[in-house]
Amino acid sequence: MLAAGMSQRFGNSNKLFAQLNGKPLAKHVVDALAPLNASQRYVVISDENEKLSDLFSGYISVLNPDPESGQWSSIRLGVQRALKDGAERAVVCLSDMPRIPTSHYAQLGSCKISTMTLVDDVRQPPALFVGDDLKALAKLKSGEQGKAVLVGRTGTLKLAANLAIDVDVQEDLVKLSRG
Repeated sequence: MLAAGMSQRFGNSNKLFAQLNGKPLAKHVVDALAPLNASQRYVVISDENEKLSDLFSGYISVLNPDPESGQWSSIRLGVQRALKDGAERAVVCLSDMPRIPTSHYAQLGSCKISTMTLVDDVRQPPALFVGDDLKALAKLKSGEQGKAVLVGRTGTLKLAANLAIDVDVQEDLVKLSRG
């Protein structure tokens, strides 16, 4: 799970602690993933986000010392750690997408090939990376997106746009809290 972002567009507070329906934003994602079987769970955080560790109980924290360089660096660091620990597949997800249901993560996890979430014909996270595709993620370069390194056959798994909302600004949170 990626949680090293700077929350710059959100305002003066860390959006992952912002309350949505009575619990921190990131906790919604943690709770959606909780029922799923995973050999290891990783969260990539920054120095500034180390206090997030309590939200990610049971996760192995991977520190991104340079989150300003972009999301690619968090993906690369998290995947490098997972590969070091023997992973052959990994679901990459964002900690600011609270509406993605457990069922979507479960379907992704059961795919045999690398699979991207498809929302209105756009490939996006969460995504499953397998084998050589996972190894390619560990070599992401500045500015690259995960979908750019897919080298093998890839699948897609559709998700409704109203479930694929990520929270970037305060207004996003307000919209989500209204339903």
